[in-house]
Amino acid sequence: MGRPLNHPESASPLSLRSIWLLSLCLLTVSCGGMSCLNGVNNGQESLVIRDVATVILTPESEDRDEVKAVLDEAFATFLQQTGIRFSIKDWRTIYWRGSSRTDVLQQVSDEMKQYGQSYDVAIAIYNMNLFQQIAFNTLGGWMGVVDDVYRRFMVLRRSRNLHVIEHELGHLFLFETTHAGGAMSAFTVCLIGDHLCTRNSVCFNEAERQGIIRNKWRNFSKKLELSERADIIHD
Repeated sequence: MGRPLNHPESASPLSLRSIWLLSLCLLTVSCGGMSCLNGVNNGQESLVIRDVATVILTPESEDRDEVKAVLDEAFATFLQQTGIRFSIKDWRTIYWRGSSRTDVLQQVSDEMKQYGQSYDVAIAIYNMNLFQQIAFNTLGGWMGVVDDVYRRFMVLRRSRNLHVIEHELGHLFLFETTHAGGAMSAFTVCLIGDHLCTRNSVCFNEAERQGIIRNKWRNFSKKLELSERADIIHD
């Protein structure tokens, strides 16, 4: 006689895998297709779309299709909440020379000086080597960074983490020191790579969203007057 259908041992490997994935999805509270309630339809000020011409810089070994899939999801969430659409206009290859926040931002700035075409924002992907990854997992460190001169150059070390991407996109339009609530919360701990993260919301609270919308039409080629500057680049 065959086993009852509800017997634990009768579950196929695919079923067990599906159950595990569902559990992981519920734990992370960030399953695909997440929607933020304070989206474009909640305010007339968000209905007019601003396109932000974006250049993506990746190491030669990076899988650009994978990078694009994650960025597209993050960009769609940002558009939904703010009416700001990041449009990838070009891809460039970058060979990293440094590893500090200042070094990598300066290199991106220098690389874009040679670009010769118009653009608004440059987003670079930084792949940590094995030693850096071990140190990061043990001691922590920066996940993403935006320059404090133009707020147009971004480097991502956690380039598959939607919260990190959304947070840094927010810094392109929020110029006051803000790391409280919503997607702009600063402290995130991930137990398994970019999974099982604390405070991993991709939704801006209303104050953050309104701040972003106030600066929606900012000029990315103009230097900003910021009250605090931590990540400086030089022309």
